[in-house]
Amino acid sequence: GGHAPMQARRAARPLVVTDEAADEEAVSWWACSVAARAMGSTPPLVVGSFEHAAASIAATGEPVLLTPQQAQRLGIIGELSPLGADVTVRHFAHEYVYGCSALASRADRSFRKACRRAESAMAERSLRVEAFPGCRVSAELIASCVSCREGWMRRRADDARRAARQAGERYLGPPWAGAPRRSSYLLALLERQEGPSPEDPPGYGVALFVIRSGAADQVAAYVVTERVGRTVVAVDGVHDYSLPDPRADPSALLLHVAARWWREQGVHEGGSVGVPPPLFLNDGPVPTAGLLKYKSQYHGRLLATLSVWPGRAARARSR
Repeated sequence: GGHAPMQARRAARPLVVTDEAADEEAVSWWACSVAARAMGSTPPLVVGSFEHAAASIAATGEPVLLTPQQAQRLGIIGELSPLGADVTVRHFAHEYVYGCSALASRADRSFRKACRRAESAMAERSLRVEAFPGCRVSAELIASCVSCREGWMRRRADDARRAARQAGERYLGPPWAGAPRRSSYLLALLERQEGPSPEDPPGYGVALFVIRSGAADQVAAYVVTERVGRTVVAVDGVHDYSLPDPRADPSALLLHVAARWWREQGVHEGGSVGVPPPLFLNDGPVPTAGLLKYKSQYHGRLLATLSVWPGRAARARSR
């Protein structure tokens, strides 16, 4: 489903390390530029190696967002922390990560079954998945995705009202069951469509995947993706519940196609020849138990991101 914003702005700046030593773990969902643009927050802190990371973090004087592996590699916790003994570390969010090759090959039985069910339901309506690299994303395509999203929102609101009625209550929750009316992620993708900028890490890119029957037809489902290092981030995606089989989950099929497409791009992408294929797909934050249950049926794993504030001594040294 779509990512309802958990907070208007990210509370910390994600760290992105571009050397090979950083490839053992997925990057945070918050580390992608589409999410940063959508939330109006500063872009990720990109450093070339772990050796330079501590000095860069201290120099910002601001909290950073680290994955557990980044915190361990930097020796953040403990008396000898490069960010000072009084460094503050807090849990920030849980995110859900899959192995990219597992999604691309449909290795998991539950995932394979979900994809096949979606394909069968799509065949009844002559629907297919299409991939659009950032440079091919048009305003018309975004508008069709916005319409799809409105269908998803109406269904969310109807479900919330129905649940309240069944409980003998009146629905008093926010309009659209808490989802914002406009997708800031779609608008940010449209802004970013000009393609990679010179300061982007190697292997970077954005791509939109949609399910529809033809170029002039309504989008039935979509997912916005961005590659950061060896991780593909599923930034935002929904479906409008229009497939004939209510059990069909087009979101699973979109993740499969996205994982496969991004793995193929690394080999022959223009200007990025030799970029190794992505290893992970980060499917975003899981703020609720229901969302965790849904995502865990395809057997990925949780990534617990940390908000880290440099100690006073480290901040003073960097000035």
